[in-house]
Amino acid sequence: MWLRHWWANESESGKDFFIIIQLLAGFRLNIIVYKFGKEVKHIVVANNYNPETAKLLAHCCSLTYDQYQRGRRDSGYDGIVDLTGYPYRQTASFKAPEFLLTNHLAAPRLKQYLNETAPEKFKFTDFDLFRDFSKDLPEVFWGFALEAIDGSANCIIAIRGTQSIYEWIMDAAFIQVPAPLIWFKDGRLELAKAHFGFLLMYSFLIGQITAAANNFLDRKTCLVTGHSLGAALAILAALTLSTMTFPMGGRDGKIQMYNFAGPRVGNPTFVDAYNYFVPVSYRVVNLADLVPIVPPASIFGYKYQHIGTSEQEWSYLYQTEDIGGNHSIQGNYIPALQKPGIITNTKKNHPVSGD
Repeated sequence: MWLRHWWANESESGKDFFIIIQLLAGFRLNIIVYKFGKEVKHIVVANNYNPETAKLLAHCCSLTYDQYQRGRRDSGYDGIVDLTGYPYRQTASFKAPEFLLTNHLAAPRLKQYLNETAPEKFKFTDFDLFRDFSKDLPEVFWGFALEAIDGSANCIIAIRGTQSIYEWIMDAAFIQVPAPLIWFKDGRLELAKAHFGFLLMYSFLIGQITAAANNFLDRKTCLVTGHSLGAALAILAALTLSTMTFPMGGRDGKIQMYNFAGPRVGNPTFVDAYNYFVPVSYRVVNLADLVPIVPPASIFGYKYQHIGTSEQEWSYLYQTEDIGGNHSIQGNYIPALQKPGIITNTKKNHPVSGD
């Protein structure tokens, strides 16, 4: 281990000390944060939810699916999405292996490893082995990075959601594994934990996302977004980018996260740390959608919690009488965003997806 950064923040109760340590390990989500001093409560941020930003980012989520589908049809496709009418240029595309049930079972080393290793016993370095075992699987597009060309100081990281049956199975798993993040909670240091499948998929993308973001993080606000599985990966990406720009980063609004139809990602310790580093975060939820209520808040001894507060959940209710229809970014979320006043963060008189 080596010390990467030290920062002390003066407060009324004295100093709060943070140490960021980078592990010399293969798993590249390798930021650990220790907090010493008083316990950090969730930072109350001004209600800066921007409906126009939400529309823009939902459209970007839709484009990630178009990018994936076109890549499947055309092996020569370079991943460039259609930005006609939008003042952005694409600076990067993200790719990762596609985990279909067929090719997953056809990778002998991967199959043997998964059969012999309990996910809850995984170490950070195991994700490097998983990437190595998966290197022969076909790669598909998982999203892109955009930079504004109209003089506005923002960029976008957009990450795709679930497409294959195997990805749906990974979404539905409940096992948590340690995220490389330690946080001061309830009077003691606690290990943050996150959903195994989400961390696994993110391990294939983190290097690409951070490389793309490094091109503009020092001068632009970064908007991170995703739908479904991509919503979970957007949370992990926003947290990574915020710790990269510590001590301020996401805390001063330079990293902002909007996601759609997002599941719960981690345990309460993970959520506390996330809320500190990325306070400008908004979840857009159709209350008829099943995905935002998984994993359950408590299951098999694992505790899950949504990031943010109830005021940061912007929700609406549109029942299509079809599970896929209730979850669709193109057929449900985007039309709802186009109707003023439909999506709200006010107190609900109907069921909510939060804890």
